[in-house]
Amino acid sequence: MLVVVFLIINAINGLAAAAIGLYLWENALSALGAIMAIAALWVAMGFKNLQKEMYNYAVILNIAAIVLYLFAPLEFGILGIALSIITLLLLFGSPVKQQFQ
Repeated sequence: MLVVVFLIINAINGLAAAAIGLYLWENALSALGAIMAIAALWVAMGFKNLQKEMYNYAVILNIAAIVLYLFAPLEFGILGIALSIITLLLLFGSPVKQQFQ
């Protein structure tokens, strides 16, 4: 599924942004970003296995990621926001939404 690919790419981007943020600024938002990126990998695995509750987790995670990417370094933030918006559009598309209802 294309949504799983976007979730994994977004998680890798989030881990990279968190690693740089932790190295440069040592702030709590970077640690939260790392936790969210690990959660995104867990959601992607559950999404691949068609666990119905993962749909809601994926929506919540991507909305939270958009907010968190506003505080990320510029190149990671722009890419992360774009990936999150694309993932949300795919999640709200009728084939994916019907599969998880």
